[in-house]
Amino acid sequence: MDKYNDDIIKELKQELEEEKRKREKVEKELEELRRMVTYQQEFLYKVIDINPSHIFVRDYNGKYILANQEAASFYGMTPKEVVGKTEIEINPNEKEANRFILEDREIIKTNNKIEIPEEMITDSNGNVIWMKTLKVPIIHDKKENSQVLIVSTDITK
Repeated sequence: MDKYNDDIIKELKQELEEEKRKREKVEKELEELRRMVTYQQEFLYKVIDINPSHIFVRDYNGKYILANQEAASFYGMTPKEVVGKTEIEINPNEKEANRFILEDREIIKTNNKIEIPEEMITDSNGNVIWMKTLKVPIIHDKKENSQVLIVSTDITK
């Protein structure tokens, strides 16, 4: 009986060790994937931050999902401060903010990009800037989960 129990215990220990090795391997692979995703995110932010255009993504309700440094600076903020806020919260011109939200919703509903050759946009100091803007829908399974990529270039200068 002891020999039988010893064999079972030995077999269970071996199985546990094998499971531990498998778990450690999966954990290492997962950590490597996390590092790769972090690197890709950092690279993406570097790419959009060196672009002189205002690059950002808003959702159906006007909430900022992404903003580059240029777009955030326009409103006197950092990208981290912009993300999670709505257009109404950061734009000092309420009428303009509401127009942007309605435009974005229409773009999502129709799944059509629009190019705006000239539009006036108010910065955080109340200055009016002329921009050339491209708005492109990013459509997901449900329209209300969709977003709009906006790239605006200052043409005032």
